Amino acid sequence: MIKIIATDMDHTLLNDHSVLPKEFSDTLDALIDNNIEFVCASGRSLVSLHNKVHADKNRVSFVSDNGSIVEYHGEIIFKSVLETKEWHKMVLAARKTDKTTIILTTIDGALVELHDEEHRELLSEYYPVHTIVNDVLDQKLEVIKVTFLNLHTTEVNFDTVISPQFSKDFNAVRAGHMWIDIMNKGVNKGNGLKILLDRFDLHSDNLMSFGDYHNDIEMLQLAAHSFAVSNAHDDVKAVAKEVIQSNNDNAVIKTIHARVLNK
Repeated sequence: MIKIIATDMDHTLLNDHSVLPKEFSDTLDALIDNNIEFVCASGRSLVSLHNKVHADKNRVSFVSDNGSIVEYHGEIIFKSVLETKEWHKMVLAARKTDKTTIILTTIDGALVELHDEEHRELLSEYYPVHTIVNDVLDQKLEVIKVTFLNLHTTEVNFDTVISPQFSKDFNAVRAGHMWIDIMNKGVNKGNGLKILLDRFDLHSDNLMSFGDYHNDIEMLQLAAHSFAVSNAHDDVKAVAKEVIQSNNDNAVIKTIHARVLNK
């Protein structure tokens, strides 16, 4: 029996304009009536996720920042903090790449070293509470995730700079076509969801998950009921139990109604 439904946000639950389905609140009502927990599992910051679901934020759980924070109905039950000396190394590595904006995520916001003016609009969407500084290394912060934003060379940056230096000791992942995220080793959406499963004494057969990109793979592997949207990366489709329609077809909500709510 499905007791927890977890979905990625961008290009999975949200459409290509980053808009939540209009049926979201009504669907959430129905899930709550059936004692089913809904989880927004995203690389987005916790602040961004709160803003995205608006008035429903205290009725759902969040696995934010690719598993760096787990929040249950307004209560943070897990956080993973990077050591200062380690995130300093990540910043120095990113500075060797071209036009890469560096974002240090904290629980209540983000600090940004802006290296491309085109990034400002994206920062407002994904990091609604942020401060731009000249040098992030001058700051004393409790950093939970380091993110690199680049419009054109993310894959090259990941393969040639970030992964060789950090994938062994950290969870470094491409979180979208423009994003690279680095978290502590073992921090991912799947392990974030395990925390919620353990809280309710549930197992993988009680979990349904949806995703589209590489940072969703662990949570799709964890769930007995896993779905990739049709616009997902081929690597993600290969992991999911089933491929459904696209994010622009409202596939997540449709699947929840068809497979869980039966209406």
